[in-house]
Amino acid sequence: MGLGDDMMWLGEAAEVHKQNPDAVIHDGREYSPMWKGHDWVVAPDYNGPKKKIKVPRKPGGNRWYIEGWGPGKIIYKNYEPKPAPYIITNEEHKRAHEILKEYNLEGEPFVVVNPDTKNTTLSINKDWGFKNWQQLTNLLSKRIKVVRIKPGASIQDVSGHVEYKQKMLDNATNILEDNVRIAFAIMSLSKAIVTSEGGVHHFAAAIKKPAFVIYGGVIHPDQTGYRAREQTYYFVGDKPCGSQTPCAHCKDAMAAIKPYMINDDVLEEIDGI
Repeated sequence: MGLGDDMMWLGEAAEVHKQNPDAVIHDGREYSPMWKGHDWVVAPDYNGPKKKIKVPRKPGGNRWYIEGWGPGKIIYKNYEPKPAPYIITNEEHKRAHEILKEYNLEGEPFVVVNPDTKNTTLSINKDWGFKNWQQLTNLLSKRIKVVRIKPGASIQDVSGHVEYKQKMLDNATNILEDNVRIAFAIMSLSKAIVTSEGGVHHFAAAIKKPAFVIYGGVIHPDQTGYRAREQTYYFVGDKPCGSQTPCAHCKDAMAAIKPYMINDDVLEEIDGI
């Protein structure tokens, strides 16, 4: 699973833990770094004295927001994730402050933009396009510093080999960071986050950080969105298509989301902070 699914699992597992405070919880498959800091979350091979409860990541065989699969597409069902009780450790906070100091950003207000999306699962249909991200950055940087935290290396997850090939953004501070937990710790110090739908928007919900989330047309907030006021969603395209191959519907939906729209929303938010 991806980081977003790890975060959604933690939200579900936390509800089970509330009902079983003396037990430990596992997913039956693996242990994610997203769950660090919770001693009640264990690896599947835990053999300690506490009762062990399995909370599967695929209840009924699919993830919580997936009804099934069609030809080259995902068939969705509505689902509201529970914000994950994500923990940023003292060491991670310290390292985040050190990095900001290295880039002369310590104490400076900034927003995070995240143009990096997976090249797997939903293909390019979640990619807003680097040109749009650059235009948004140009607009935002006139009022506030912009930070982009770029994965420095490719990763392998259940969706396949994920590569992050986006260019460096002009008019932004580009920070290379392979450790996603350190990247999240840096993001936690921002005024707001702009991102495509995925792991970063689930993290923002977990820490109640204002987030502006670009959905496009391939997936809808009814599947992975939160009702909390901290998040603003950009979805265009009637019904989400779920296409796993490049899709004209998704391309048109992304084209309808303009950088100035998001810029105006972000600036209105941070002016009120």
